[in-house]
Amino acid sequence: MRENLSVQTFETELKLIIMHKNPLEIAQKISAQTHLAGYPLNHKDSVFIKDIYFDTPEKSLQQKRFALKIRVQNQQAYVTIKGKTHIQEDGAIRRLEIEKEWSQQSWMEIISLLKAEKLLPESVQPLKFNDSHSALSSAGLEP
Repeated sequence: MRENLSVQTFETELKLIIMHKNPLEIAQKISAQTHLAGYPLNHKDSVFIKDIYFDTPEKSLQQKRFALKIRVQNQQAYVTIKGKTHIQEDGAIRRLEIEKEWSQQSWMEIISLLKAEKLLPESVQPLKFNDSHSALSSAGLEP
């Protein structure tokens, strides 16, 4: 989900567990579907994705159930922050998720959010780096 950081966005996730003697067969039948509950399903080609998660040396984000990652997808970098997981009455999982293309502006916005959540000290300044790994390292975050 790629949204403006000034608007809080949430990810709602459902997981499917196939309980069958031949789960691959069932998965293939599911993937052959063209509609679900009246909604069209679009088939997508495979995409190469590499995720690298970051945290403070004290694991501050993990302790507060947040996740910060850099995702490289088809040679484009994204920065993503995910918040605490909440299980809804219907069993769906809901959590804050903000994902933006890597830029100095998006990094400054993520740092502001981390400071607001008391996950980074106020003294951390978003230094200018084109490289996402260097920028996160300068804020005291490590893979």
